Parts: sequence; structure tokens; C-alpha cells
Amino acid sequence: MKGKAFKSVWVAAFAVAFVFATVARAANDGEVIPAAATAEVKAQIQANEAVAGRAMGNTNHEARKGSMYAWTGFPGPCHKPSAALILLEKMGPYEVIVGDTFTYRIQISNRTDIDVFSVTLSDVLPDGFEVEKIEPQPVSTSGNEMHWDLGTINARSAKTISITGRATQVGCLVSNGRARICYEMPLPLVTRVIHCDIEVTACLPPEVEICDAIPLEVVVNNTGTGTATGVTARIDLPEGLVTADGRKEIAWNVGSIPVGQAKRYTFRLKAQKTGPFAVPVLAFGDRNCAAAAEASTVVKAAVLYLQITGADKSYIGTKVGYELTVINVGDFDARDVCLVTTFAGPVQPLETSMGRLAKDGKGTFKFGTIPVGESRTVTIAASSTAAGKVFLRGAVGAYCAEEKCAEKVMDVFGVPGILTYLSDDVDPVALNGTTTYTITATNQGTRTSTNLAFTCKLDEGMEFVSGSGATAVTASGDTVTFAPLPSLGMQKSATWKVTVRANTE
Repeated sequence: MKGKAFKSVWVAAFAVAFVFATVARAANDGEVIPAAATAEVKAQIQANEAVAGRAMGNTNHEARKGSMYAWTGFPGPCHKPSAALILLEKMGPYEVIVGDTFTYRIQISNRTDIDVFSVTLSDVLPDGFEVEKIEPQPVSTSGNEMHWDLGTINARSAKTISITGRATQVGCLVSNGRARICYEMPLPLVTRVIHCDIEVTACLPPEVEICDAIPLEVVVNNTGTGTATGVTARIDLPEGLVTADGRKEIAWNVGSIPVGQAKRYTFRLKAQKTGPFAVPVLAFGDRNCAAAAEASTVVKAAVLYLQITGADKSYIGTKVGYELTVINVGDFDARDVCLVTTFAGPVQPLETSMGRLAKDGKGTFKFGTIPVGESRTVTIAASSTAAGKVFLRGAVGAYCAEEKCAEKVMDVFGVPGILTYLSDDVDPVALNGTTTYTITATNQGTRTSTNLAFTCKLDEGMEFVSGSGATAVTASGDTVTFAPLPSLGMQKSATWKVTVRANTE
């Protein structure tokens, strides 16, 4: 045509073999097929497979879920359909029953981004196939060969021919087709001039708790005018921060980033100590592209302190009080704070400011959240049941806070209580007669009394005759002395007897 430049390319001689293999099947309910007949069927199947193999030749083909599929393409026979620019395909059933109607399709696909013009197709009908319908109709036929003029196939589109008929004989149906493709296209040559530039941003939460995972988000953005290629990035973590798997550095391949697009990455970090942290991020690309950014965060923690106050000593049976105070001395609110207390030793817990203790003396006190710098207090009352040491132990913990323990020791003492009882066996006493006094000392206290000693004063006109008992009894003038008793246990008694004579009325 005058004033226009055309380029015609012929794509021809794409021999596509498409095989429909049919096997006659015999079924006779309950009847046993003779061995000779079975061998005959097997021989027929093997013969069909041999014909199919020869017909296919070097054509690409495969079975797909009960169908046979064959293809070829431009440029050259393609090992896979996706590699073709102009793709010729045939699709039909893998196997049919003789006499049944079936359809196979021929499709030409333009997989390029430009239109293809003046497309023609020739196909040869297989022997043993009776045509019932063809859509679209061929423009001409010559014997078994049919010709179609498909005109223009637009970019990224296809045209399909459907051929419907039936097999008239057992064996293989083989069809061969050829496509003639003519088209024209512009052939520009463009060289782009670009500016290469990348930008990197990094983001951390302003503050985190020490045991929480720390999300680090990194975005690498192409701010230039051409694709950024060969981009890599690196992070060297500061002392005290590591990745979730314990690494000190992160390096990865970003690859290529188209113009105006970005790639986003998220990493999980964990803190090994509290304090402020700055995380640098570097990115590099081809053609001297480079960028840097920094993200900051502060790692905080709740730090608990437990203090127990109470008496250092007490006496058996005396009610004593303890005060337990939990203080958050850290820089982050302590959440889910829980205090557990236990007693050991001769003690009977009585009550607390937050309810009664368990029978075994164990207490659990939940304080919820204790803000930074604040405290919570609970009091416990108890009574000792015997002399010895009483231990009150406390352990306080919270979410993401180290457990802290404290202990209070109290010495419990018993109190001796001596009851003295005096009686006489003769009263009144005859002049110059005698009477015997019985002196009983009983320890009613809560501890053993030691080095117990007595002295008695005789009334005027009385004379010491004799004495006996738990210890030796001696007299000097009107004073009667009992030798010291080394010990007198709780609820124990000691007895002495002193006989005197009445010398005057």
C-alpha cells in the first residue's frame, strides 16, 4: 500500500498431530470373555497406541483429565505453551466410543501486545470421521482439507474453530493443520534516560516493655525515574537489641523496585536490657543508589520491691501483725501484680486486710496494676502457738517483671508463771506440838522456769524441826532456805514439806 510500510512474516509448516484414540469395549453382564477375545482387544489397543505415537511425531502433546491437548507456536516449536507468541492449539477427548458425537477445537492465540492481520488456517479432517457441524465454516474445502480466513486477531486474544462429528471406525483419528500468519507492526527504538534514587524509612514504637516483641518496620521506596535494581539492605543492631532468633545483624536482598513503588519489611526484635535504642538502616542499589534511616525506641520495665515489717519477737499466744508493701520502683506500669505469702514455724494465721488466709497459712493477694512509683499494702495478723522462730515469706511477681522475695523472722518466747500454794496438816497446833507445812510450786506459764529458789520466814514462837522435798531444805534461825530447783517445766509442779514446833502460844 502506498505511503505505508508493511512487514509480512509467514509462520508456516507447524505440523500438529492430534490423535483421538478409540477402543471398542465389549461388555456382557455375567458372561466370561474368552481368553482369545481378551488378547484380541489388547492387540488392538497396542496397535492404536503405536499409530498414535507415529502420528504425533515431534509434536507437543499431553493428556489432560480425559482430554488430549497438542500445541505448537511461533517462534519455533515451543516446549511449553506459555513460551509462544503465536500459539496454535488443538483440544479434544482422549478417547471416544465409535459412533458417538464429539467435538474437538482448534485455537489460534495472539499472545503479543499488537494485532495480527490476515490470519489463515488449513486443517485436514481425519479418516474415519464424519463431520456434523463446523463453526465457523471454512471459506473453501479440497477433499478432507479445509481452509479458514480468520482475518485479524487482536492483541492478547484468540479465535477458535469447533469441529463436531462422530468416529465411524475403531482406531486412531489423526488431523494435521497448518497456520499462515501475516501481520505488520511498528518497530521503534527508544532509549530512556533515568535518574536513580531510593529512599528508606524505619519505624519503631516510641516505647516498649522489655519482654514484648519489638516490631521494626522498614520501607524501601523508589523515588527515581527508572527501575531501581540490585537493591540490598542491612541493619546492625545496637548493644542490647537482637532479632527474635538472637542475631545482631539483619541483611537481605530487596531486588528490583519499579518506579514509584516501594517494598515493606517487618522484623521482630527483642530487648536484653532497658534503655533508649537507635536502630540504623542502610540500603544500596546499582548505579550508586544509596539511602539511610534511623528508628528509635525506649525499652522500659516494671521493677518490684517487697518490704515486710513486723515485730522481731513475741510471746506464745500473743497476737502480732505484719505489714507487706509492694512498690513499683521501675519505669513501666506493673501489670497483673500478685503476692504470695507463706508461714513456717509454730504460728496460727488469723486474718488479713484482704480476707482470711488458707488453713495452711498460704495467702494469695492480687493487686492488678501498680503504676510507676506507687505501692500496695496488705496486713496479716497471726498468733504463735509455741516458742521458736516464726518465718513469714513473701514472693511478688507481675507480667514482664522479675519476681522479688522477702522474709521476716520473729522469735517467739514463752513466759514462766509460778503459782505457790501453802497448806498445813494440823491447825491449831498444841503448845510444844508440831505441824507440817506443804509448799507446792506450779509452773502455769508457757516456758520452763529455771533456777527456782524459795525462802521462808518462821513466825515468832516457831522452831524448825525438819524439811524435805524437791530440793534440800535447811534453816538458819527463823529463815528456812530451799536449795534452787534447776528447772520446772510447763504445767509441772514441785513440792516441799517443812515441819515446825510451836514453842509459845
